[in-house]
Amino acid sequence: MVGFIADNTFKLNYNMRSLNFKLPLALAMGLFSLVSCQKQSEKEDVLPKISSRAQVTAANIGEVKLQEGVLFYPSNGVSNINSSTTALEVGNYDKLVYATKLTDLQQQGLGATLALNLNVYAGTAQTEPFGYLYYFKTAKGTAVPSAQNDPTLMTAYQTRRVEMARYILPYLSTVWNQSGLVTITTSSPVVPYTFDISPFASALKDQDSTVWIASSQGQPGNSSYTYKTDLTLTSTGNTDISTWQKDNYTLPIVGFTGLGSTLSQTKSITKSFTVPEDITNAKIRVIYTGPEGYYTTNVLKLDNQQIDSYSTRMVCVPEQRYQQRNPSVANGTVQPGLWNYPTRNYCQSDTVPPHTTLLVNKLTKGTHELKLDMTQNVAGRSDYGGGIQVSINLIGTRALGATLYQHCDYGGYSAALAVGSYTTAQMLAKGINNNDVSSIKIPTGYKVTLYDGDNLTGSSLVLTANETCLINKSFNDKVSSLKVEKI
Repeated sequence: MVGFIADNTFKLNYNMRSLNFKLPLALAMGLFSLVSCQKQSEKEDVLPKISSRAQVTAANIGEVKLQEGVLFYPSNGVSNINSSTTALEVGNYDKLVYATKLTDLQQQGLGATLALNLNVYAGTAQTEPFGYLYYFKTAKGTAVPSAQNDPTLMTAYQTRRVEMARYILPYLSTVWNQSGLVTITTSSPVVPYTFDISPFASALKDQDSTVWIASSQGQPGNSSYTYKTDLTLTSTGNTDISTWQKDNYTLPIVGFTGLGSTLSQTKSITKSFTVPEDITNAKIRVIYTGPEGYYTTNVLKLDNQQIDSYSTRMVCVPEQRYQQRNPSVANGTVQPGLWNYPTRNYCQSDTVPPHTTLLVNKLTKGTHELKLDMTQNVAGRSDYGGGIQVSINLIGTRALGATLYQHCDYGGYSAALAVGSYTTAQMLAKGINNNDVSSIKIPTGYKVTLYDGDNLTGSSLVLTANETCLINKSFNDKVSSLKVEKI
């Protein structure tokens, strides 16, 4: 490959694995012309454009502030939106949503371990006590709309959102109104939440799509007040998804659904889903809350076989923590928290813990059916909690049959491919340019056949192990199609 580097010199790396030196720019331009002609005779694209969907590896982003000081349900509609954030469903009082777009560089720099850190600076008695954190995807290159309530983005959010975390808002803490901050208690000026969203790292790194992180909160009980929040994404670990040993596959089975407020005896959700190949270390991750006062016994069945049974009863321990964070006010005086936790089955100021079921056996390639039965355990109170709300995700490890790299020694952009055949067009769709592969990683038990013609034609090379540089095999920058197989 040939290219310029930052200090106005030239880098030459052509048909010699170790040849990598700098030349004055003027001399380099002459060499560039000579090398270009020779490369074209070998079907090489000179200085090819990297596909926008190539899995480019970037430095870890570390920490990114997605939303800072945003106000939920202020009297003027929305507040403190940055250039990457837009507001959705503003007209619906109890469904104000802020959606923040991840840039290409941020997606590339996501590591295997991710967390969302949320600070809530306010709270009053709620009409709807929950907050939600989602992701959803749109077509690659979707811009942040200039106006709120963008209909295309709203449709994507409403139909494709996937819940990553749910939490219970403070009952009463520091109150923020339109005239400024009014302190009614010194026990906790801010209520912090931390959510591990590592199971969704592979989905957020999907460079075939534009990815949005959305936050939504239930409305406060008094329209004079509003919630003020900050949302930060933190990332650690290796950013090269091809090296991840687990949880590199996420499939939303139920992105998010509401089942109404009346539980009666049993409600059920039944969904069919398809996995493209065997999934190991597979887990079913369920987030559930019901109407106030309800808790249930939930039974999970996979392909008509019971795989789990558990109670949704929340245990708020120690309760004093919630009383300190959630005091009440009577006649202008701060009183101890009065929330009846065991009866209402909500732990104020806490997260809603996901329930994870680990499958004993691998989930085989094909179509499966998952059923969730929810059976009422106690007589319900009035529906202050917004009804039954459920999300279900499959998390697991997908065996990737090969990872192709643009440069020798696993450099440049990369793309991980599952078992199957790939034409030139299909390679491009995966972010691999024609005649642009120089190294390849192949896990044990797989075979890759490379072809220098489209549609699995022309000269071929069979590999069953890693190859650090295809120059060694006289197949550098010649791949136009390929086939990945299990041995």
